[in-house]
Amino acid sequence: MAKDVTGFRKHITRFFYLGLIRTLYDVRASNIDQPTPWGMDCTAGETTLVIDYDGRFRSCELRQPIGNVKEYGCDIQAVMHGEAMKKEVDDLGCGAKANCWCTHGCWIMSSIVFNPRKMVTKVFKGYRETKKLAQPIVFNEELLQGIEAKYNLDREKLATIGVL
Repeated sequence: MAKDVTGFRKHITRFFYLGLIRTLYDVRASNIDQPTPWGMDCTAGETTLVIDYDGRFRSCELRQPIGNVKEYGCDIQAVMHGEAMKKEVDDLGCGAKANCWCTHGCWIMSSIVFNPRKMVTKVFKGYRETKKLAQPIVFNEELLQGIEAKYNLDREKLATIGVL
């Protein structure tokens, strides 16, 4: 599909693709060490829904079930507009006050797409960051020791499993 895109559309396609992928990476990477708000509203429960094998539903895989679709006659619109989901969305919060910092790609992408202002700024920033990645990374002993210190790597364990 992308190979058939030419001219200006090709540049825009590349811009959005690289920007979105980099934004997804940035959100995930910022949550490795500790929970970090995304800087945009999480749209779980508004644009996405998780339905378990037995019909229980939740706004996000990380949240507890809040009902069963059978209670709503298996009507997804009724589930999404029901009081249980409204309360769940309120409990999640929004923006910097959001009680959400997961690393699930589906939720992050959905949240980016449904926050147009944030999407444009995050995609632009992400695209600019990809330009920096054209530079090779120089690994040296100092850099590796810094990584070991940051993540509290146990050198003895690494040696016993053959990494060092």
